[in-house]
Amino acid sequence: MKMNPNDPIYNIIFTFEIHGVINKDLFVKSFEFLVEKSDVLRTVFIEEDDVPIQQAISNIEYDLDYVDLTNHSNSELALEQLLQEKRKKIYDFSNKLFD
Repeated sequence: MKMNPNDPIYNIIFTFEIHGVINKDLFVKSFEFLVEKSDVLRTVFIEEDDVPIQQAISNIEYDLDYVDLTNHSNSELALEQLLQEKRKKIYDFSNKLFD
């Protein structure tokens, strides 16, 4: 990241198509549980004396981005635009690594 600070080379986008109704509250709680139990989702990288150090944060703060495109007139186009924005995002490795 230091060598190419403005290049989103580490962005890997995964999408999942879900059919049916989603209980948003249950979905958010399930994701919170997953983050709580998975060190890898709470891992950040800090630097000490120019040496990267991996650190699992016990309490990581985040807002889960929930986007419902069900009633969008062109949901496929809206999804592609959203993914293009996400692909360009530059991540701060000292912060959470998911969005």
